[in-house]
Amino acid sequence: MTRSQSVSIAELRDALQSRLEDTSLRQLAEEIGMSWSGLRTFLGGTEPYAVTMHKLTLWYARYVAEYRQETDTSAARIALTTLLRHVTPSRRHDLEQQILKVLADDARKRRLRSPAWLANLLDR
Repeated sequence: MTRSQSVSIAELRDALQSRLEDTSLRQLAEEIGMSWSGLRTFLGGTEPYAVTMHKLTLWYARYVAEYRQETDTSAARIALTTLLRHVTPSRRHDLEQQILKVLADDARKRRLRSPAWLANLLDR
């Protein structure tokens, strides 16, 4: 998995299958912004093109935020990557770490336990 691809294809397929329990293939494809036949093909095992992978990755982050109780590390990584994609590559890592430290400091000041994804991203 590359740095920009912060969720595996297997994780994407699992999340898509889970979402299909509540909606149709056509509706899910519309949520993602792709054709239903492309989604069916992806679910059937093909490797996605870069543009499709980008759409699926962004959908995954929205899916986790809306349907899961807790954000996972992959979704948090996607959100950070999305926020910082227009920052020059040489500055990205430093800004990412600054954002993560602000979030960790805020949790500490409010005497809250940091979410697992925050600790995972700070540890890498």
